Amino acid sequence: MIEKLLNTKICQNSPIDLEQKWNKWLDELNQVKNNVEIINQVDTEYGKEINFYFDSIFDTKIYTRLYLSNDSVKTANVTWSGVEEK
Repeated sequence: MIEKLLNTKICQNSPIDLEQKWNKWLDELNQVKNNVEIINQVDTEYGKEINFYFDSIFDTKIYTRLYLSNDSVKTANVTWSGVEEK
């Protein structure tokens, strides 16, 4: 059994269509309009909280909450995604 495994050829090449799929994904991504809709900005005890949507592929809206700290350059980003009903 070990002899068989040692003699097994391992494919290290990408699938033939990987480059085509990758280019298709990049095209889809490049077609995104990149609209950003800021919902609100709230001052908090730690800094600022900004809630907004931005567009993604297939008409998906990504909801994001960005936390900005008053004390340092540290930020936190919480993201949800879903399809917006039209």
